[in-house]
Amino acid sequence: MRYACLWLLLCMSALCGWASAATPAGTIIRNQALASYTDTDGNRVSVASNIVETLIEQVAGLQVTSNQQQRATPGSRISFSHRIQNTGNEIDRYLIGAGNAGGSIDLLNIEVFADANADGVADSANSISVTPGVAAGDDFFVVITASIATGAIDGDTAQLLLDVISEFDTAVTGQNLDTVTVGTGPAITVVKSISPGSGLSPSGSHTITLTYENTGDAAAGDVALIDALPDGMSYVPGSARWSHSGAALSDADPDDLQAGMFGSVRFCAYHTSCVGLPEAQGDADTTSLNQLTAIFDLVDAGQRGSISFQVNIDAGLPTGSLANTAEFEYDIAVGTISRQFSNTVLFEVLADAGVVANGSTSNAINGLNEPVSLVSVGQGGVVVFDNIIWNTGNATDTFNIEVQAAQSTFPPGTLWQLLRDGGSSALTDTNGDGLVDTGPIPPGSFVTVGLRLQLPAGVAGNNSGLGFDLVKIARSVTDAGIADSVLDHLDEIVANVVDLTNQAPAGSSGALGQGPGPEASPVSVVTVDAEHIARFDLYIRHQGSRTDTYQLGASGTAAGSALPTGWQVQFLDPADNSVITSTGVLASGMSRHVRAEIQVPADEPAGTHSVWFKAYSASTGTSDVKHDGIVVIAADSLSIEPSLSAQLEPGGSVVYEHLLINNGNTRIDDITLGLDESRPDWSSVLYLDTNADGTLGPGDLPYDSPLSLLPGESVDVFVKVFAPADAATLQRNVTTVSARWNGDADLVQIQDQSTVNDSRVAIRKEQALDNGCDGQPDDPAGFGPDQIEVTPGNNCVVYRLTATNLGLEPAYNVTIHDYTPAYTRYRPIAVCSRTPCWVQEPAQEDVGIISAETDQLLPGDS
Repeated sequence: MRYACLWLLLCMSALCGWASAATPAGTIIRNQALASYTDTDGNRVSVASNIVETLIEQVAGLQVTSNQQQRATPGSRISFSHRIQNTGNEIDRYLIGAGNAGGSIDLLNIEVFADANADGVADSANSISVTPGVAAGDDFFVVITASIATGAIDGDTAQLLLDVISEFDTAVTGQNLDTVTVGTGPAITVVKSISPGSGLSPSGSHTITLTYENTGDAAAGDVALIDALPDGMSYVPGSARWSHSGAALSDADPDDLQAGMFGSVRFCAYHTSCVGLPEAQGDADTTSLNQLTAIFDLVDAGQRGSISFQVNIDAGLPTGSLANTAEFEYDIAVGTISRQFSNTVLFEVLADAGVVANGSTSNAINGLNEPVSLVSVGQGGVVVFDNIIWNTGNATDTFNIEVQAAQSTFPPGTLWQLLRDGGSSALTDTNGDGLVDTGPIPPGSFVTVGLRLQLPAGVAGNNSGLGFDLVKIARSVTDAGIADSVLDHLDEIVANVVDLTNQAPAGSSGALGQGPGPEASPVSVVTVDAEHIARFDLYIRHQGSRTDTYQLGASGTAAGSALPTGWQVQFLDPADNSVITSTGVLASGMSRHVRAEIQVPADEPAGTHSVWFKAYSASTGTSDVKHDGIVVIAADSLSIEPSLSAQLEPGGSVVYEHLLINNGNTRIDDITLGLDESRPDWSSVLYLDTNADGTLGPGDLPYDSPLSLLPGESVDVFVKVFAPADAATLQRNVTTVSARWNGDADLVQIQDQSTVNDSRVAIRKEQALDNGCDGQPDDPAGFGPDQIEVTPGNNCVVYRLTATNLGLEPAYNVTIHDYTPAYTRYRPIAVCSRTPCWVQEPAQEDVGIISAETDQLLPGDS
């Protein structure tokens, strides 16, 4: 037998080039690959791999700013303000120490205080030695105070060292060194503050206050305060005020003396006349036009005052901090004190979520290229709609994708799957909230989400000229109230007897559940009212060569078993609310409107409950079953993923791997798993991953008793599906895998689609650690499907994707598709094990599609 190995080696950095903060600790990166091939009959087939997970570990990070200088008189009290920034990926606390570190004299009474509002002033009289918890990416400000000895003389210096240590990782440290120069005469200090210290982009106005004080024993002359605002912050003309005047200061003419209670000030701010003034060192230019300057002719010993003014925050800014530090200088008897700095204040630009879902990759205009339309597709074919999800907010955001399957007008039995860009991989849940999502999207960027629909074989037409519609909603994870929808539309299913629908007769606008049932998912979901009644509008439409009458019924399963204990149903004529049990006689093309009312017991456990309505003819046996849902508000959450597809030969079998996850915050007991086949001659068996090796083997036991899951806990479940020996080529079976809890009141389901084919390709995804990103797994034998842990930074995950032909016929143009998962960047190059092999991959440190194609796989080849 010819044997070859096709495997794709990918190396992903767990953190590379994203914004300010590292990938959050505890983040689970989920990834699933796809494979496609052409069978011997020329059909293009797509199959999905298993899901692999990578857990991000905590890493500490720390930055302390900044070194400062100050002049002080003997016997005075001094203070320095410092910013401690958590550059790690999880909340951390920081140990703080301060002490003398050189100079000709030592400082006395050194203490560190919290400065939560970053105004340069201690919040209380209680010193601290450790910070409270600081979230990843956040800041904490402190003020260090100390005293100058009364015996100090002119020219003495002292150095003060601030030492900060991460409590999580004591090897991570940061220091600042402050310098004090002793001198008799004047000593000016400046403290800066902003209020409010946070807001949206744009917003305003916000007040900046520069408070100055002469703590020395003599007057200071020509005290200059200089403030060059950072990019993104704009001065409001005419807003400046001096505490010793109260009147508005003129922004123009730097030679104009504006009088106050204590001397006068020359003031100029962001005006063409502001020339010849002391220049801000932070400007990196030689002009004083782009700053605010206040020069006081004289500030007496002990005198205190302030300059305040308004600023606006510009539009279009990303989230983050705008840092601003004022500068000052002044004259003493023997010259000018060199440039000194105030404390640094931060303005926090808050996140403002925004999303547009449309059909354009060039512009985020809502409604552009909507609906996303296709003209036609053959009966039983596959159609893919590409929807563009734009992040129009100002911060990186993730968007959950909600498929409005219950409101879809596509034929019942249509199977759907969400895909990443170009169908490169299945869309997964990147943040663990139980919903598939786009992964993080930077502001102003987009991702393409594909919706792949497998249409049922027995349905054709154009829905009475209306075509077929399905809506997807992109909802912000940052702000669940921010969402946008996009409509996918198909004009016609090119061709090919009762139809039970919701809301309107089959063939009419608004009809839900058209075509043969039962559906895998509820067509309509109704929440019980205060009387514990769920009401459904049903329409029964007859099409045939003669008149017929249809009996009405409701059941607790698709197979027709009784409703749950205590449930009661009655069918009413909406015209007079009389109770009916059948439609009465219907001619071909006629429909009957019926209202179904289901009384649910008051003590029914919370959850979503399925109900199956049925219309059937006793004379002809014609029937239709429609799947609806009843919601009693759920308090817990369970998910099972993903829906998969595969090929197998007649009499063969295929194994699907699923992950059952408790996404809620309480323990869930008595979880029962079930299987349901769309074809009665197919069968399947459930197994648990008893030995936790990620593969179905002899050590794994069949599922035979209820499960319990703690919050966040998960379990691997295998479904082995068997095709009958006489199954025809391209025969399709849908295996519904269900998980029920709360006494079977709550239910989640997924579907595995198996197709009989002599040519069958399966794909398996494995991963291994590559700490240091040298392109080779740390353990060459360590590839597997199980979850691994990685520390963000210059560390990588290597993915190996193996496509295997398990069929009896060759598979041609076999292609493996993948996509860089959330929080990662790509590290070329991908490696194929066989020739020929054509690889498509992103550039270094980029994101995008990775694919590898070979010409053919013979039976048994991998």
